[in-house]
Amino acid sequence: MNRSIAVVVLALFVTACAPGFDATPDPTTTTRPASIDQAAADLAAARAAWASVGSADYTYEFHNDCGECDPAARSPRRIAVLDGKVLTVDDGDGLPTVEEVFGDIEHAITAGRDVEVVYDATTGYPTDVQIDMDQRPVDGGTHWIFEELTALNPIGSTAELREARRLWESQQLDDYQFLMRVECDCLEDGTFDVKVVDDRVFEVVRLDHPAGPSNVTPVTISRTFDDLEEWFTDTQTLVDEGILEVDVRVDPIMGYPRWVYLRAQNIDNAAADLFTAVVTMDLVAAFDPGDSPTVPDDGDLASLRQARNLWESRDTKNYSYTLTIHCM
Repeated sequence: MNRSIAVVVLALFVTACAPGFDATPDPTTTTRPASIDQAAADLAAARAAWASVGSADYTYEFHNDCGECDPAARSPRRIAVLDGKVLTVDDGDGLPTVEEVFGDIEHAITAGRDVEVVYDATTGYPTDVQIDMDQRPVDGGTHWIFEELTALNPIGSTAELREARRLWESQQLDDYQFLMRVECDCLEDGTFDVKVVDDRVFEVVRLDHPAGPSNVTPVTISRTFDDLEEWFTDTQTLVDEGILEVDVRVDPIMGYPRWVYLRAQNIDNAAADLFTAVVTMDLVAAFDPGDSPTVPDDGDLASLRQARNLWESRDTKNYSYTLTIHCM
C-alpha cells in the first residue's frame, strides 16, 4: 500500500517559464567569459553535493512568481516529487523538480545567458536562481527561490507508523502549532494555522480565505495517528470510507506525519470519479497559550541586543526569507 521512499521539503518560488531552455549559443557572444566557466564549476559542485543526498523523493512549497499571469496561478502550493516525478492532484504540469532546475541552469550557462545562482552550502540545492532569458533585466527572465529543505522518512508498515508515533510522543508536546495545507480535487482546498492546547484543537485560522467557510476540519497530530493506524490495520475501514490508497511521510526528528496522500472514491455516489487528496502538516513551534505580548522591559531590550550582536557577528549580507503576517 505504501512505497518506501525518502522525502525532502523545500519551498519554491518560480516564474511562469516552463523548464527547459533553448541551449543555442547567443550569436552576439564572441568569447566565453571566465564567469561562465566559474558558473559551470559551481553547478558541477552543487550537483555532486545534491547527488550525495541520494533522494529522488521530496516535497516543496511552490509559489509561481509569474509577473502578469493570473493571480490564482501564483497561489502557494505544497508539491511532492516521488521517483523524480512531480505528484499533485492535477499531475503537476509545468512544475519543475530540483533535477530539472539543475538542467535549466546548465542549458542557460551553455547558451551564454546571464545566470546568478546561490547554492545551499551543505546539500547543494539551488536556494536562489536568476536566469536572463534574452539579456534583458531579470524581470524578463526566470527566478526561483528554494527554502526549508527537510528530509522526511517513508512509512510502509504499521510497525513503522507506531515507531514514528513513539518518537512524536517522546517530545511530550501537548501544546503546539502547525500549518496544515489541503489540496484535493473533491473538497475545498485550504491552508490552516492550527493551535493545539492540552492535546485538543484550541484555535483554527484559515489563512487563504479567512472569511470563507470550509469543509476541512483540522485535528490534532495524535488524532491523525489514530486515523492512519486504523487505515493501516483495518481493511474494512478503508472500504467503508472509500479509501483505495494511503501514502505517508513523517518527520525524522519529531516523528509526526508531514505528508499524507489519499486516493479514494465518494462512498455516497459509487458512480462518481475517483479523487485524490494531499495533506501537508508543518510544525511551527511549541505553543504557549499564556504567552501574550507584554509591555517591554529591560530584559526584553537585553535579549534584543544579544540577538542583534549574534546576527551581526555572522556578517550575512545576502539571504532570503519567508514573511508570514498574522493580522486581526
